[in-house]
Formats: sequence, C-alpha cells, structure tokens
Amino acid sequence: MQSVYKLNFDEAEKMVIETERLVLREMTYDDFQALYKVLADSDIMQHYPYTFDENRVRECIGMGIHQLRRSGAYIKR
Repeated sequence: MQSVYKLNFDEAEKMVIETERLVLREMTYDDFQALYKVLADSDIMQHYPYTFDENRVRECIGMGIHQLRRSGAYIKR
C-alpha cells in the first residue's frame, strides 16, 4: 500500500495533511455539531466510561486547541 499525502499551510500557517480519502486539520469550534453527534451517542461511546454533554464537548475542543497551540501536537491524557 502506497501512502500519498500532501502538506498544505493556509494563511494562518495551520498545517493540513491531506490524502485522497482523509483531511487532518486543527480542530475548531465549528466542529462542535459533528463532534457532539458522535461523543453524545451512547451506542458509539459504549466502551468509553461516559458520553459527553454539550459543555464537555466544548471543553474537549478548547483543550485540543490549547494543547496544539502550546506544544504543536495533541497530548493524550
């Protein structure tokens, strides 16, 4: 399997990694609805200790943004 990807930097110099089927980019608060839909679903989160309410999703997004800006990478805690 061949890995083909390209790195793009937008005007704010945020890195975007893009393949034919996937785009990895910095999380933003605009991602709230999509993330909430997944993290609040008890069927999807059945193997996680809890589902996320709206506040917890916002905190998750904020923490991810803060960690990325501080260190340049996400840190699993």
